[in-house]
Amino acid sequence: MSSALCAQLFAQRYTLSVIKTAEPVKTITWNKNGNYFGYAERNNIVLRTTNGYSVVQVIPTYKSNINFLKFSENTAGLDMDQLATLHTSGLLDFRILPDTAPTLSLETENSEPTVMTYSHNGNYFAVGNSNGTVLLYQQNYFFWSNYDADFSAVPKNEVSFFYMPYIIMNIIDAPKDAFIEKMNEFMEEIPVYSAEYDSTIPKNEELDVITIDRVVKDEYSPSPIPEEVLTTARKGE
Repeated sequence: MSSALCAQLFAQRYTLSVIKTAEPVKTITWNKNGNYFGYAERNNIVLRTTNGYSVVQVIPTYKSNINFLKFSENTAGLDMDQLATLHTSGLLDFRILPDTAPTLSLETENSEPTVMTYSHNGNYFAVGNSNGTVLLYQQNYFFWSNYDADFSAVPKNEVSFFYMPYIIMNIIDAPKDAFIEKMNEFMEEIPVYSAEYDSTIPKNEELDVITIDRVVKDEYSPSPIPEEVLTTARKGE
């Protein structure tokens, strides 16, 4: 039996199925449990089951084409899967499935991505490009101070990341206006607020308005730092 015939028989024996796709496929990845896999058709993410290959979910990103997909092997005890997508533009998105909206989007300043990967424990993420650059990201965070700060103000429970400025203000015992006090109240009442992280969390319209105004429009309340102090600081830069 010739080697070519052996190779053909081997391929026929282990080819389970052929899945026809509407667009060319550049990247494929399996989730941590191996019960479904994902691939990218241009800028769309398609998820299929391992048993039967039926479509679980199609996620249109409305962005540039996707070069790479990667599931995390460790999601800190969550039953949901974390999926990273790296676009040709260098945009890096992280999703907690089955939610379709990214929980985090990063501009990697990398227009020629060639590879990406999670660390085994899921705490680190790396992106490489054709220009000889590797970008490393850490998913966890920590507080550090160059003096003997009192970190007792750091909550022991999980909190959403947008509370971090107010936690830091509490650590350094900064002056607090009504807005900061309000955010501290929300941190006690609703420590985790993200529909992408937990879809069971009730919607809070006031917190939505505060977040949009403060982050995007900057119209909710004035800065707690007096304008003369800001002006002096700007002149010193």
